[in-house]
Amino acid sequence: MPKKTKDTGLEIIEQLRKNLDSLRREATAAGLPTSRRNRLNQEIQKIGLEIEVLLREINPIKLPPAMFDPSNPDLVGRFIALALVAQPRVTLTVTIQTSSETPSIGNTQRAAPRSSA
Repeated sequence: MPKKTKDTGLEIIEQLRKNLDSLRREATAAGLPTSRRNRLNQEIQKIGLEIEVLLREINPIKLPPAMFDPSNPDLVGRFIALALVAQPRVTLTVTIQTSSETPSIGNTQRAAPRSSA
């Protein structure tokens, strides 16, 4: 009968699960100081990112390095900036009226209605 070889990858995953259970108990313990809880939160997020990188490395189907996300304000802002830069420039002009015939606000008069005779 052939001898079974150990799958070290699965053994490591089983150890991770056990450690995750211990970590869950530690992180949700009553009386844990806020500073320690925040530190745990940061470290867990870092590990989550490392696991995502590992998943991308071992996945035979590679994801593109960038994806279009129209809800990303940075990306949409860049598109708008590119569109504005691509347009021809228009000079801005300022017109100053110095005529005293222009009525000021509150000093307007209505024209008298025409009489039909």
